[in-house]
Amino acid sequence: MSYSSNWIIDWSIGSVHKQPLNDITFELKCETVGLFRGIDAVQQYQDAVRLYLASPEPIVFTYNDLVACDILVEKTSVKLAAAVDWAQAGWYPAY
Repeated sequence: MSYSSNWIIDWSIGSVHKQPLNDITFELKCETVGLFRGIDAVQQYQDAVRLYLASPEPIVFTYNDLVACDILVEKTSVKLAAAVDWAQAGWYPAY
């Protein structure tokens, strides 16, 4: 679940409120959690996590930990009611 960040002026990759990433994949390596700031934030992120993207991706707000137990559905239908546990949400490249 991602939302476009075209309206963002201060480009950065990190958690909410410009904090380091909360992604459990990177938490043991301090150099991979950011905050990555500026126009080359995607390149900084790629370099830190050794991720290759063919072209710079837009930065989007991402839930980042969507598993079945975090999804609440309405009891009378199959509609999404809410997503809980936003601890790993943040701004990431749209890969």
